Amino acid sequence: MRKRRFPILVETSAQRTPTGVFAAPNDEPAVVALKLREKGWHPYRVRLDEPAAAWIAAVIDWKRAA
Repeated sequence: MRKRRFPILVETSAQRTPTGVFAAPNDEPAVVALKLREKGWHPYRVRLDEPAAAWIAAVIDWKRAA
């Protein structure tokens, strides 16, 4: 049986960007954060948005903050 996977989106102050990384809906937020760190992102908050069928990871947009 296929496992359901949700895309992981990175949320900045301006937009939500797809990362090309996927995670199962029953994964722990820490596991999702580690998957993003492997791809070079530095999330500080990860949450599951079930109505949107996606994981949302908040990151600081340092270019905009500077």
